[in-house]
Amino acid sequence: MPTTPSPSSPPPPTYAPYGQPGNAAAPPPRPKSPPPPSDWDPAPPRSRAGLIVRHVCTLLYFPFHVLLLIALFAAVYAFGLVGELLIFFDKPMLRLLEWALDPFPFRPRWWVTPRELRHERAGDPEFYRGWVGEQLGRPKPAVTTTFIRFHVYRGIGARGLLEVAAEHGWQPDPDRRLRPLRQVHLIRTARPDTR
Repeated sequence: MPTTPSPSSPPPPTYAPYGQPGNAAAPPPRPKSPPPPSDWDPAPPRSRAGLIVRHVCTLLYFPFHVLLLIALFAAVYAFGLVGELLIFFDKPMLRLLEWALDPFPFRPRWWVTPRELRHERAGDPEFYRGWVGEQLGRPKPAVTTTFIRFHVYRGIGARGLLEVAAEHGWQPDPDRRLRPLRQVHLIRTARPDTR
């Protein structure tokens, strides 16, 4: 015996259960989401509380980090000295030194110095441009390779770093892998008048 629909239930559709209504309007288009940020764009500023916590942790961790680097240098130097005296390796020792020191950078990425604490939240790109210019203007004319770490160009991104580097006569090193969220290796050709 068929049941009659209750007044609170919706009326049955007038079209087939799996069909589409013929005169319904198309759904509105979804708004486009902004593209994800590129590795070459400026990094967003971190929160003030997070920066303060990182700065305090930097001050507490710094002595331990120095002792760790001294011990690591001593171990690699001792192993390299024995290797060069006994086996006469030259290039493999340099690769070993780079491989051993790569996981332990001189300055960890999470460190926050007082200088960064003052300027990062302000989002001042001119501060970072000046800092990059200061780093690139420091080497002597005979120096043809250098690298800039991420914390120096954080506020302008790797793209901004390359713009400032081009103004100082530097370009990306074609022999090194590009790692814009870690560091960028740069190279310049020595001018004949600076020798």
